[in-house]
Amino acid sequence: MKRIEMIRLRTSAEEREKTVEIIREQFEKKRQIEGVDSVFLMKHAQYGGDIALLVVWDTTGEVTKTREGVAVAEAIGRFGTVDHSIWEVVSRKDGSSGELVQDYS
Repeated sequence: MKRIEMIRLRTSAEEREKTVEIIREQFEKKRQIEGVDSVFLMKHAQYGGDIALLVVWDTTGEVTKTREGVAVAEAIGRFGTVDHSIWEVVSRKDGSSGELVQDYS
C-alpha cells in the first residue's frame, strides 16, 4: 500500500533555504531507505516560507510516522511551525481512462 508522509513547515522566506539544506542533508545520509518509492520537496506557490516534504512509501507495516520523518521534523522544527502526518492513497487518477480508481493495493 502506498502511504505518504507529509512534513510541512511554515517559516520565513529568509529561513527557507536553511531548512531546505537540512532536509537534503537528512535524506542524503539515508539515500537508500528501504520502502521509499519517491520523495518530493516542494515550496508554496504564494508564500515564500512554506515548504513541504512528501515521502511516498510502499509499505504494508503499521501506519506510523517513520524514524526518518521524525528526524527531519525535529531538525527543522526550530525554524517554525511543523505539521507531520501520514496519508494513505485510496484512489488515483488512471492515466489511460482519466477516471479516479480505487487503489487499495
